[in-house]
Amino acid sequence: MIQRYEPLAGATESSEGEYYLKDDIDTAMRELIDTYDLLVEQKDREIAELRVELLRWKAVSPDRCNLEYIIALEKEITELREKLAAAVKALEEIVDPISFIRSRMKEGEQLNGTIAVYFSESPVYLKDIAKKALKEAQP
Repeated sequence: MIQRYEPLAGATESSEGEYYLKDDIDTAMRELIDTYDLLVEQKDREIAELRVELLRWKAVSPDRCNLEYIIALEKEITELREKLAAAVKALEEIVDPISFIRSRMKEGEQLNGTIAVYFSESPVYLKDIAKKALKEAQP
């Protein structure tokens, strides 16, 4: 038989039926608050360091700290990533044209094996894929 002990004076019952002393809860809350305060102080220091670094950058290279300049760079990077993705897709089509043809087929369509092999071995078809990709990659 399991013996059940009476709660200590000042203990609080949790929703699981366990008992905690109020002092234990207060101590845990204080530790949590202290930890939070330390994290806030740490983040404040990091923010201050970043502000100092930004001021240094502005002094050395003011054009690179210009928000419009940064936005323009991000836009250019996005465009270059899109062009790279298109070029990679074209290379994948050249490497495995039959799989690419299959991926473009609509539901219910069937692949003609003879034509698929012809396209996969046709230098003209593969060259056209490369030309199209190069044309789209140009500014």
